[in-house]
Amino acid sequence: EVASHTHSIVHIALVRPSGSDLPSVGAMAALTSAAARTGGQIWPPTQNQGGIVSAFQRAMDDFRHSYVLYFTPEGVQTPGWHDISVMVTKQGSYQVRAREGYFWR
Repeated sequence: EVASHTHSIVHIALVRPSGSDLPSVGAMAALTSAAARTGGQIWPPTQNQGGIVSAFQRAMDDFRHSYVLYFTPEGVQTPGWHDISVMVTKQGSYQVRAREGYFWR
């Protein structure tokens, strides 16, 4: 729910301390949903420092090789969550990762 209210892209990199359990299926689903809702990603649990550094490097590389689209909603009268959809109409191979919507007060 908090992810719906942020204006930031959320990337989640998980660290799994040695001997600890993996996050529950429900916890992983909630974290994955939070990241996707903002246009971010979740990086799987790792036990080593190289894995976490690699996850942050990939997130930064992804950001540097991306375009940022910005819009200002107009005429929105209903408070709450509003779904949005971003599509590329030009032919070619494109990957679109975008916020799932925005929260209007």
